[in-house]
This record gives sequence, C-alpha cells and structure tokens, in this order.
Amino acid sequence: PTDILSDGLDLTKESDRRIIDARITEEDPFCIVFPFPCGPWNSLTEFNAVRFPQVRERVDDMREEHIPMLRWVACKARERVERGRVALLQNPATSRALKLDFL
Repeated sequence: PTDILSDGLDLTKESDRRIIDARITEEDPFCIVFPFPCGPWNSLTEFNAVRFPQVRERVDDMREEHIPMLRWVACKARERVERGRVALLQNPATSRALKLDFL
C-alpha cells in the first residue's frame, strides 16, 4: 500500500509513480486497488464550482494536476489485466473522472 499521508509518495509526481512502477514489477501482486482522490471530481464539488468562480478555478487546477496520475492509473490497470491480474479503480459512481475518455 501507498498513501501520501503514510509514506509521502505523491502519485501526481512522475518520479513517485516510477517508484510504484518498480514495486509493482518486483512484487507482481495479483490484485491492485487504485483509489484516487474524488474531491475535484465529485458532483458536490461540481455544484460548488458552478456557483463560485474561485472554486471553479481551484477545481480546474486540481483536475489538471491529476490528469497524468489518472492516465498512469488507467495504463497500469490495463497492463495488470493483460497479465491476468485484477485491477480495481475506486471512485464514486458519479465521479466526473470516470467520464474521461481514457478511463
């Protein structure tokens, strides 16, 4: 497991994603769960972003920052499935991230 609060790895940073890539290659786990932050993607955040321009700007910035991480998650999930493993992406069913074409 990895979590920015417990080990400091920040998956929005390419260098930290490479650390996890190496760990996945080394350990070859059967199942990986990829939870990603729902804050900038959930419907309540979208509601506030529509109402308040300053919230919209912050949400847009956070989403932009998350895109490389989400592309990586999608790629890792596909790689794991191709290897006969299980990959689960965890976010609310109403997540705007799930509407991204690569997810």
